[in-house]
Amino acid sequence: MADKVQQVTQLLNILEKDLRDKSLTSSQRVEKLLQLRQYGTSPRDAGPIYSQRGMEVLGRYGIDGETPDVRRAALRCVANALLLDEKMRQIFVDTGYGSRLAEMLKCDTSDDEMVISRILFLSTYDTTLDYEELIKSHSLGDNINYQIIRHAKQFPKSGKKPLPQIDELALTDTLKLIFNISKFYPDLSSTFSPSIPYIFKIISRIDIPRNPLDGLLGYLLNCLSTLDLENKKGKHFESNPIFPTINQNCNVDKLINILDQAVSVYDAKDLATKAIPLFHSLVTIYEVAPDGPRKYMQWLLLPEDNDRSQPIGTSDTLSSKLLRLSTTPYPNLKIAISELMFVLSGKDAESLTKNIGYGFAAGLLATRGIEIPQSAGEAFATNSNGLNPDVNPITGQRWDAERQDTGPPMSREEKEREAERLFVLFESQGHWGAQCGKPNIFTRGSTFHGLILYSLVYYVPEYFQSVKAYSPVIAGVAALPQTVTVVPCVIMAGLLTCFGVGLLILLESNTTVVQWIFLEAVSGLGIGLLFPSIALAIQFSVPQRQVSTAATLVLFFRSTGQAIGVAIGGVILDNQLQKHMFDAVAKGAANESQAQSLNAITLVEILKKLPADSSEAIMVRQALVESFQVIWMVLCGFAGLNLILSIFIKEFHMNQNHETEQGFMHEVPENNPSIKADRN
Repeated sequence: MADKVQQVTQLLNILEKDLRDKSLTSSQRVEKLLQLRQYGTSPRDAGPIYSQRGMEVLGRYGIDGETPDVRRAALRCVANALLLDEKMRQIFVDTGYGSRLAEMLKCDTSDDEMVISRILFLSTYDTTLDYEELIKSHSLGDNINYQIIRHAKQFPKSGKKPLPQIDELALTDTLKLIFNISKFYPDLSSTFSPSIPYIFKIISRIDIPRNPLDGLLGYLLNCLSTLDLENKKGKHFESNPIFPTINQNCNVDKLINILDQAVSVYDAKDLATKAIPLFHSLVTIYEVAPDGPRKYMQWLLLPEDNDRSQPIGTSDTLSSKLLRLSTTPYPNLKIAISELMFVLSGKDAESLTKNIGYGFAAGLLATRGIEIPQSAGEAFATNSNGLNPDVNPITGQRWDAERQDTGPPMSREEKEREAERLFVLFESQGHWGAQCGKPNIFTRGSTFHGLILYSLVYYVPEYFQSVKAYSPVIAGVAALPQTVTVVPCVIMAGLLTCFGVGLLILLESNTTVVQWIFLEAVSGLGIGLLFPSIALAIQFSVPQRQVSTAATLVLFFRSTGQAIGVAIGGVILDNQLQKHMFDAVAKGAANESQAQSLNAITLVEILKKLPADSSEAIMVRQALVESFQVIWMVLCGFAGLNLILSIFIKEFHMNQNHETEQGFMHEVPENNPSIKADRN
């Protein structure tokens, strides 16, 4: 693609020369800039554009160009470069043209607004551009508010018509700019408070699309969630922008209608990322709302009396849909719904329990880390005499609406059996709740891992010291084929562990160095994988707030396995040595004192005093070999059992949302499909 580089270089040289001697006409400048923009839609072989020199030349045309067409064409080249190459953002900021762009944002054409807002938006990522200075000295805040007000006039009460595409794109880029400035510089968010009533005006006049959290409406909601809805900075408004005098409930009603549509068309996974700003705005609005809108929000979002004809959360109302979503495995969504329900209930645990039933309330309060009422009766007590007689405190359903049991009453024995079953069920859940597989991973995986690992670490060197007569240092070196393979192994853990431990049974007194190196290496590979695999499985099988506890318990159970494994191995070795040594006494190959020296370390010292080829030495070594073989067999059995049981571990997905106090996910612009290179 040398031709492309040559063409780009030639165009940039012509434009740079024109800056000095004004050799081109306006139409020629536009033509050259459009050609350069076309080449710049891909950074490949367009190096002259994606450079400090390129940004300087294009910036000068974008700021000082004599006609709007020249400025617009140059700035589109800059916007493409900033989008497609992150390094260009700081390079452009270093040109110093950011302040001039902030001033130029006060314009009446959406073409200019779009490209200027996009450049300033992209410059919020990893640059040193001082937005506080732009707002204070270059009217950036006022000019952004000007654009929001200008667009609000394009949404009349009557005669609704689709917004022209260029206007929608320009408004979208300006909303993104507001969002990023308010998100990255929270103290500056109040600068855009004058736009709040106009953003609400636009939202109120937009027809709710089928997918309400996508497109322009989604950007409006995202932007709204970052603004100072609580008016912490005391901005003066002629009337409350959220609760207009003519109809205090109009904005609340529109937002809740959007939420209702959203929970009907999006699945829980999408809602966990797209709906969080809307939930945040509703919570904030409720907290600053006067009494009328508060009651209206409670009426729309909390279960009504009609919902209590069946268990709470089973009807098709918005409140029931939200409660069902609160049980999905998406922490951000659960936290957002729990926050909304808790605020609607006056931030009181007992009121929340009365509103949504003890079953849902217990889960939502646990999500917030708030102590729940000690009993359903405590939450539903209407006076000191006891429960509200009309409502089931667990399900929130009216007693008279519950299905009546028409069968014969249970006998005392049947009741006792059911109670026993419930007791066993609750006990089996343990500390980790109803998610099966977690205790299995903790107790079985970690314990067996520690048992096998540390038994091998302990008894393999003993084999080398006793059977092969190696010194302690050489015995440690001889264990390296097994220990060094622990780290790099990444596949086939269970099979390799079981197979590798089984191979150790082949170790004999005459096993060569090459043979025992490869026999040891296989078990080391298998055990090595179990270190990261168990740790990762634990992290994704428990709630995120319990990950640290779970990781610690892995070490605890692994250490427990170590103690059990070494103890089992010691018992096996002592018993087998006793058996084989007394057999040797019976055959006359060993004396009584040797038979009583049942410790392997003691036998090592005895072997050192015996001639290597003597019948006694051979018999003792064979006794040690056969004793160690029993240890390898038992460990192989444990590994095989562990391999079989691992088949029944529940599947856990690694793709999980990160829990955060803010609960809002924002993608970088390269991954945002709404930001595309300007190729037209």
